[in-house]
Amino acid sequence: MEKPDKKTIKEIAGDLDVGMKCHYNTKTGQLISIPDFEAYGEAPEDDLWQEQFDAIEKDSDNFVTLEQMPSWKSYKIMEDFIGQIDDKNLQVKLEDAIQKKKPFRNFGYVIDDAGDYRDQWFAYKNKRYCDWVASQFEVKNFEYGEE
Repeated sequence: MEKPDKKTIKEIAGDLDVGMKCHYNTKTGQLISIPDFEAYGEAPEDDLWQEQFDAIEKDSDNFVTLEQMPSWKSYKIMEDFIGQIDDKNLQVKLEDAIQKKKPFRNFGYVIDDAGDYRDQWFAYKNKRYCDWVASQFEVKNFEYGEE
């Protein structure tokens, strides 16, 4: 059983965060990331992704599918980040942003103009997404290895 290392966990987290569905081969350590067509109601262009679909289907017993973080959990991460900011003015702006319609978009608009806090946000979000991926492997009775 091939255990994913921290670099692979980070890669999976990044792929999931941009709308991919990740399939990890527990026997070989191969990672196949494809767009999550179901989530977006799209049909795949067969010729473009067929090789990946075939590889997963051929060895389906050894692949584990990793899912994107649910939106409620992503929202909670934004709330947690806001709670740890030491700039009270920015805290208020971000809290206001997530209380409106389209909270993720509004949060993005505010954080994009927040200087160093923007970098802190992406680092925080990435760490939390990596934790999410690692927890999926733990649920599936895996442990992840070192880098």
